[in-house]
Amino acid sequence: HVFIDDDDIAHVDNAKLREIRRTKITMVFQKFALFPHRTVVENVEYGLKVRGVPPQERREKALWTLAQVGLAQWADYKPSALSGGMQQRVGLARALATDAEVLLMDEAFSALDPLIRRDMQDELLRLQSDLHKTIVFISHDIQEALKLGDRVAILKDGAVVQIGTPEEIVTNPANDYIAAFTQDVNRAQVLKTGTILRKVVPYILDEGSVTTALEHLKTVNQRQMYVVDKGLHPVGYVTERRLTEAVKLGTQDIRQIMETTFSTVPEDSRLEDVLPLFNGNAPLAVVCDQGQFQGVVDQADIVAHLVA
Repeated sequence: HVFIDDDDIAHVDNAKLREIRRTKITMVFQKFALFPHRTVVENVEYGLKVRGVPPQERREKALWTLAQVGLAQWADYKPSALSGGMQQRVGLARALATDAEVLLMDEAFSALDPLIRRDMQDELLRLQSDLHKTIVFISHDIQEALKLGDRVAILKDGAVVQIGTPEEIVTNPANDYIAAFTQDVNRAQVLKTGTILRKVVPYILDEGSVTTALEHLKTVNQRQMYVVDKGLHPVGYVTERRLTEAVKLGTQDIRQIMETTFSTVPEDSRLEDVLPLFNGNAPLAVVCDQGQFQGVVDQADIVAHLVA
């Protein structure tokens, strides 16, 4: 059974299947599948033409979609004038122009050279962040699957062996087959800060003195502690050394001694993207979508998970 909304497309009649195929599903092919005798914009228009969309409306939609993939200036060229990567962008634009709910991509980037393939992967992620489509992406490249997929299904001999997030697949393989399949994966491109962060208790501004902050720091056996405002947004951090000096000097306002230059990273940041941000003694502050403090990640945490 394969359901799209309430329709089991494996068991509908031909008329219903054509309707679903025309209105709810679109596809990007491995070998581009562009019409060589049509211009780029005519290729992008094609799905809309099949639907019966008026010429002016479909032309405007096609040009807008080409602009989204960076090919607006190539609209009147034939596909033969474009590179392989550009032709695949046309195929992607053609699929997106129909506004279909489900986008099927059958090894869509496997015919591209590695550099262009990586660019297309990044382009797809950028478009998806704006368009929020349901995309089924078929690939033989596990690194590509883990980079693009929110959920990854790995098949062997026609059967699903494991389904999970990229992080679940890498860190908790279902069996030896999955473990072997993912053993060469670059974990820094898969694991995210939200998965490896350490939960630590921050100091809440104006809810205690420097003395109480120092006592808390010693209790949890940390060398530094983040300071957050009443809304739990990080505003700085303090070190044990600065706190100790402040107590000796009789300073009780933590604002006078906290460091305000620090880095925050979202929970969904990949480890490879946060490694360059380490430039001091403090770990990185990990925040949620609302910017609230969730915990910390330091270089030792990352190394421990990359060599696991």
